[in-house]
Amino acid sequence: MDPKKLADFSANKLAPDVAAKYLREIVHKEMPAGLKRYMEVELFPHIHLKVAKGISYSTAHRWLRKEGFDYIEHRKGLYYDGHKRPDIVDYRQNVFLPAV
Repeated sequence: MDPKKLADFSANKLAPDVAAKYLREIVHKEMPAGLKRYMEVELFPHIHLKVAKGISYSTAHRWLRKEGFDYIEHRKGLYYDGHKRPDIVDYRQNVFLPAV
């Protein structure tokens, strides 16, 4: 995980499409990778369990889903058309409406 990108994301400095891409990347790659790393480096040695190959990413995905993490894309369905921009308001008031 890129610490600078995470800091920019947390401070809401990323562009919306870049932020959405980064969030998808975290959810689909970083969270299972983090769970896998935690289990192999922290948990298994702490309970004196030796696992030959560790856990797979699909197992980490399955465990996260079982714990309530869903991999869905949230869509609000909002559309911003800029109807309140000053140049649009000026055009509407001074050109379009008088012509109608």
